[in-house]
Amino acid sequence: MTQAGRIDLPGDVAGRVALNELVIHGRDVARASNQDFTVDPRSLEASMDFAAAMSVPGEEAAREGLFGPVVPVPADAPVIDRVIGLTGRNPGWVAS
Repeated sequence: MTQAGRIDLPGDVAGRVALNELVIHGRDVARASNQDFTVDPRSLEASMDFAAAMSVPGEEAAREGLFGPVVPVPADAPVIDRVIGLTGRNPGWVAS
C-alpha cells in the first residue's frame, strides 16, 4: 500500500495513476510548446486502459476532480487522441 493525495492505494494502482499522469501531462506540455510527443506502445496502452476504466458508467464520482467530461473522439483515431478524449481534453487543441 501507498498513499497519494491522502488517498490510500495499492502500489500497482498508484503506478498506473503515475504513468497516466506522465502520459497525459507530458502530451499537454508538448502540445503547449509545439513539440512532438511520442509514447511507447506499452505505456500508451496502459494509459488507455486506465482512462477507459475511469470513463465507464458508474465511475463518475471516481473521475471527478481527475478528468473533465469525456470528449468524443472517433474510434479510428490514434490511441493517444482517444486517451486524451477520455480524460476530458480536446485532442485537436494546439497552442496558438
